Amino acid sequence: MDIIISIAKWLFLESIYGIAVIAAVVYFIAVGIKKIIPKSPNPGAIAALAFIAALFTLPSLPRYQFESESLAQIEGKEWIRVISKANWGSLTEPLTWFRAPIGSIFMVMPNSPIEGGYREVLLRYEEKPRIKMSDPDCSEKTILYSEPDSEGVFRYTSRTAQPMSAQELSIYCEYDWLKEKEALRAEALKQMRSK
Repeated sequence: MDIIISIAKWLFLESIYGIAVIAAVVYFIAVGIKKIIPKSPNPGAIAALAFIAALFTLPSLPRYQFESESLAQIEGKEWIRVISKANWGSLTEPLTWFRAPIGSIFMVMPNSPIEGGYREVLLRYEEKPRIKMSDPDCSEKTILYSEPDSEGVFRYTSRTAQPMSAQELSIYCEYDWLKEKEALRAEALKQMRSK
């Protein structure tokens, strides 16, 4: 089943062949309608319009799907703070000229309702999510990061804490994380009670 989905995705979203198939199907349907209703428009013109419409829309659908799935992951989760979003379009995808979908979201959340630290997640179109754990020290203005290794175990990326950048100071020290920590604590309690 996965092979069929992969082939269909490639055919209709990543190649021009699927668009040609759609135009051909529309052409044959228009020919059938022309036989029944002789005053109907030229089948070739209808097929050309279908080809152009599919060419402008189908290749962009995965971008909008990524945007929808990314926003669904954070919707209603008050413990997640979105730091930045970037909209990405493509010159070869005319649909994105009018409204470029979100192509990148950077978010930070408390790592645990009990322990300190934070979790950073970067979602980018056509890339695997990048997850880091951060342990800021606002009094010293330093930060430690850890990232998952090949086995998924988080390991520190440096032996000592590094000085914070202006962006890191703004994210971790100048912002009051109380609301997010309380929301995460409430969610954890809700999950414990449901078990």
